[in-house]
Amino acid sequence: MEKRNILAFLLLLPFLTFGQASSIYKVGDKVENFTLTNVVDGSKVSLSGLSSTKAVVLVFTSHECPYTKIYEQRVKDFVQEYNQKGVLFLLINSNNPVSNPEESPEEMAKAAKERGYKSPYLSDASQIVCKQYGASKTPEIFVLKNQSNGFVVKYKGAIDDNPQNATDVTAHYLKDALDAILNNQPVKITEKRASGCMIHQ
Repeated sequence: MEKRNILAFLLLLPFLTFGQASSIYKVGDKVENFTLTNVVDGSKVSLSGLSSTKAVVLVFTSHECPYTKIYEQRVKDFVQEYNQKGVLFLLINSNNPVSNPEESPEEMAKAAKERGYKSPYLSDASQIVCKQYGASKTPEIFVLKNQSNGFVVKYKGAIDDNPQNATDVTAHYLKDALDAILNNQPVKITEKRASGCMIHQ
């Protein structure tokens, strides 16, 4: 009986999925809608409500991580440059606020006000969105192009190739991806591993 059970499991193994792996988006995938709360004003932000944009950049971030602090001004500069070109940036904090109270929605709201964030700062306390996208670091970005059939992942990973010093950047992954999308050209580099703090479970 036991051997039959083992054999049945082995036959089913190719069709089984474990955890969140089956839902992690790859470059080229159309993404599903999500709705998160903007801690700045309590409003709900849904991806489906952003159909007037040319692209949306999801920035999985944290106001405590040293890496995100280094990248903070760079992200602000991107927001200022590309918002007027039809690109919306969404800052998403997926750190567990129970184990990391400094990343709670209340602390997020304080940080957004103190640091002058111009983009929605969204709480993903349930970690549903970060698991869908497979985000594990902060900062880690996903560039979504608005196409006729919905939003599609065109780039994911690092912002650039130098998390230490902005003046020493030689590869501008995010900028290149956005410029390609806005000019209706293919994105040449579609994925680069992000460097940063781990998203806390």
